Amino acid sequence: MGNEGFEHEVLQRLTRIEARQESTSKQCIVCQPKIDRLEIQVAHLESALQSAQERLNVMQVDRNELKKDLTDAIKEQISGIYRMAAVLGCVASCLVQLLIWATKQ
Repeated sequence: MGNEGFEHEVLQRLTRIEARQESTSKQCIVCQPKIDRLEIQVAHLESALQSAQERLNVMQVDRNELKKDLTDAIKEQISGIYRMAAVLGCVASCLVQLLIWATKQ
C-alpha cells in the first residue's frame, strides 16, 4: 500500500469516526465526555498523520539525493577503472614493443 492509499484509508476512518461522534452526540447527552475525548484523539491523529506525511516527504527527497550521489560515485569509479585499463594497456603494449625490439637486436 502506497502513501496515498494509507492516507486515503486514514481519512476514511477519520470521517467515519466523526460521523459516529455526531450520531452519538445527538442520541446521548451523557456520552458527551467520551465524545470530547474522541474529538481530542481525532485531532491528535490528524496531527500525527500530517507529521508522518511530512517525514515521508523528507525521506523521499533524501532517498533521491542518496540515489543520485551513489550513481555519480559508481560512474566515477567505473570511469577510473577504464582509464587505468587504458594506461595499463598502453604500458603493456610499450613493453611488448620494447621486448620485440630487444630480441631483434
